[in-house]
Amino acid sequence: MIKKLRQSSNASVIQVAKDCAPGCNYRNVFIEGSLESYCLAKKMIYEIIDENNRAKRLPEFKLTHTLSSEPYIEMIVPEPYIDLILGPELSTLRMLILESSAQILVPTKSAPGTNNRYITITGQPECIRKAKRMIHEILEPRYRQHAIANGIAVIQHEQIDPEFPYCSFYALILKAQAITMSACEHTANNNSTKPKIL
Repeated sequence: MIKKLRQSSNASVIQVAKDCAPGCNYRNVFIEGSLESYCLAKKMIYEIIDENNRAKRLPEFKLTHTLSSEPYIEMIVPEPYIDLILGPELSTLRMLILESSAQILVPTKSAPGTNNRYITITGQPECIRKAKRMIHEILEPRYRQHAIANGIAVIQHEQIDPEFPYCSFYALILKAQAITMSACEHTANNNSTKPKIL
């Protein structure tokens, strides 16, 4: 069934979690691909659920929204730092989901042509904000350590979050150029002789 869904929707990956999500009795389904393939795969999954529920005379799930209409954000995390978000046996990821009440989807592979994973966070706006903050709190010390080791000691820019300057700095660069963190240092050092981003 998963193979058929993947082929019909043109999604690159459709994976069902082995265990139920923390604090509930359902399992997450992870879908990777374009927005169009995501929405189609999600629609097809809901249709399967409805068909099963009708057969068992249970209430229908009713597809009422797609990704394009529900709140979500995307965070870029370089591959060398993804284990900080996942944790041993996904323990950190489960904690983030449980404490934020947001859905956090981590792709199994880096985006094509990059060394970065694009994490998707969905849910109520306050839940998304909490999940994003928690992820920044995990990444900020390591990003700061990495930046200083590569000659970027001070970050000053109008788009930089003063609370999480290194997270916001790398988010801007990685999103704009779709490159690795090592290339960030190369770009910054070529633009300035001082360890400062203006």
